[in-house]
Amino acid sequence: MSAGKISGLVLLLLILAGCGRAETDSAGGVDAAPAPEVAVMVAVPRERPLVQTYPGRLTAFRRAEVRARAAGILVKRHYEEGREVAEGDLLFTIDDAQLKINRLSAQSALARAEAEHQGTLDTLSRHRSLVEKKSINEHDYIASVTAEKRAQAEVDSARAALAKAELDLSYARVDAPISGRAGLALVSEGALVGQDGLTPMTTIEQIDPIYVDFSQPASDLLAVDSAVKSGRLRKIDQAGVQVRLNLPDGSVYEHPGRLLFIDTSVDPRTDGVAMRAVFPNPDKTLRPGTYLGVSLSRAVNPQVFLVPRDSLLRQEGESHLLIVSDQNLVEKRPVEAAELDGKNWVVTGGLRPGDQVILNIAQGAALEGQKVSIAATTTSSTETLALRRD
Repeated sequence: MSAGKISGLVLLLLILAGCGRAETDSAGGVDAAPAPEVAVMVAVPRERPLVQTYPGRLTAFRRAEVRARAAGILVKRHYEEGREVAEGDLLFTIDDAQLKINRLSAQSALARAEAEHQGTLDTLSRHRSLVEKKSINEHDYIASVTAEKRAQAEVDSARAALAKAELDLSYARVDAPISGRAGLALVSEGALVGQDGLTPMTTIEQIDPIYVDFSQPASDLLAVDSAVKSGRLRKIDQAGVQVRLNLPDGSVYEHPGRLLFIDTSVDPRTDGVAMRAVFPNPDKTLRPGTYLGVSLSRAVNPQVFLVPRDSLLRQEGESHLLIVSDQNLVEKRPVEAAELDGKNWVVTGGLRPGDQVILNIAQGAALEGQKVSIAATTTSSTETLALRRD
């Protein structure tokens, strides 16, 4: 066979082989590359309170300043500083010798006034019978009436003086006006108290329950009210608002509080609205004057999504998720996510119920725009992935 015939035969075989490969590829042979597999989470909406945190300060539920109301020398302190006292417990004793003398003098003055009054009553009774018989003139009768009224006034004045003397004597015993923890004694035995005013002696604070006072910016209040009106948030009645305390050590106080008070006006100095909440304090661990964080929720977001941290991409202040579309194409979706809840991002916008979120953002970024197949799916970031069998 000549060389020309051999070359033509080889060329014909090559053409036929190429046509066979093309037919095989176009028919979907084994050489076609399979679509990459990804794991996804199906977005399921849920309700979540809108939590706002502000600085606050603890204040005693009740606070009483104990003062000396009677003048005298302090004889004894009966309580232990820093201990709990009950209402009516004896705290201090003031020397009452002079107070007893004052009471005795008032008693004597009352007895004298009552005796004089009795004399005017007898005179008035005698003059009344005589004036009826016209044995004395009208002027003498009127004088006796006036004398009796004056004597009665003297009796009333003496009785008031005696009551004051007895009240002053009772002030020699200084009792606790409320139940609570008694503070340091501000005076010691031998000190003259109550001489030039109401001398401060100690303070008592009731700290179970305990108040926390804080302020919420007016702009935050307006933003929440606007979101409620638009339907993006659902308002919680004040009675149902729970308040939490974030302690200085970073922990959260175990007992929730209750919102008591929201001021009706805005403080022009701080542009804030004053609020007060009350907390149980059975172990007395919370102390007045402490500064801490106050978290409260006055509204609920009816539709948020929790997605794992590894499934969200944050760049230059923007957040994105990778979504598998209905055509199994990987799409980059901008979302709103500004808050972490444990290991999850809280997505408040940009995501729809049923969206399939790629769990591994690194894998999804490499596949953006490509067609993929779903190998595993979950409806929660905390559930175990279940293999999908399509």
